[in-house]
Amino acid sequence: MDDVRIDKNTRHLELLLADGSHIEGEVFLSLYGARHSGPQKVIDLLQETSLFLPIKTSTGTILVNRQQIMIVRVSADTELDELMTLGHRRHLRIRTLDRQEIEADIYVDMPTGFGRVMDYLNQPMKYYTFFVPDYVLYIHPQFILSVQD
Repeated sequence: MDDVRIDKNTRHLELLLADGSHIEGEVFLSLYGARHSGPQKVIDLLQETSLFLPIKTSTGTILVNRQQIMIVRVSADTELDELMTLGHRRHLRIRTLDRQEIEADIYVDMPTGFGRVMDYLNQPMKYYTFFVPDYVLYIHPQFILSVQD
């Protein structure tokens, strides 16, 4: 029987876990996104329902519990596209469980009357997308203590 190989893209990223540890490595992304045209993005991978996410590191593959991933940092050069920045730009200060203060932008593209930061953050998402210079951050909501507009 022939081995079946599924072509995948790789994306380099950095993870900050709930215990404060860092993991740097690559994830494997499909060539086609299930919810949009074009290749799968890291946020698509993070929104999946499987409990563990494989990360290929310099020492081997690590299976990381998605519920313990506080922040994912991905280069904007590889992750960002123009659809991610549709809407009204809002500059925020985010305070995380580990007492980090992160200044970042979001883009709110919601129906009229629901364009507030609060409306964006009250959406049922597993990770929120934030933009800092040169990087896209995906932050798990359970690790966000406060957001200041």
